[in-house]
Amino acid sequence: MKLTKWFPAYIKPVRRGVYETRIDSFHNNTPGAVSRWNGKRWSHQIGKNANKIYLRDFGEAAAQNKSWRGLAKEPK
Repeated sequence: MKLTKWFPAYIKPVRRGVYETRIDSFHNNTPGAVSRWNGKRWSHQIGKNANKIYLRDFGEAAAQNKSWRGLAKEPK
């Protein structure tokens, strides 16, 4: 699965969905968490397998400055 480059936090996704994220304010920007983008706000970061349970509501995250990346092309 090919992913996009990392987008800076000031650029928000165009589509709602689940994205790999990292919080820019932390010193350790290691990717590996995922967050749901609802079109306006990010959810809390959750574990790597969270894309299997993304329909659950994890609530809005206090940290909204998240770099993100997603799929490089539409899934078939």
